Amino acid sequence: MDQIIQKIVEIEDEAQGIVDSIQIKEEELRKDMDSQLRELEKNIQEQTDRKIKQITERESTYLKEKLKSVKEETEANIATLDSIYEKNKDAWVDTMYKNIILTK
Repeated sequence: MDQIIQKIVEIEDEAQGIVDSIQIKEEELRKDMDSQLRELEKNIQEQTDRKIKQITERESTYLKEKLKSVKEETEANIATLDSIYEKNKDAWVDTMYKNIILTK
């Protein structure tokens, strides 16, 4: 009888050792998974930051080029208007003068 009880105690001790070992391995796996998850999140954040930087730089370049184009077009339009004004200013002044004088 003592042998049976002793054997049961040994089996229970062995089972408890297995459970403890499994719990230790489970904790190690959990820590490893957490570490891998943090590393994956870090990599994803770095990739995202790089993509945002690329997009920002590309958009900035596009906007600078667009602004330059609009500025050049505006300057050309102003030059055209100045030229038209210079060609026609005397005629416009005469026309306005005649309209003012003749309407009174």
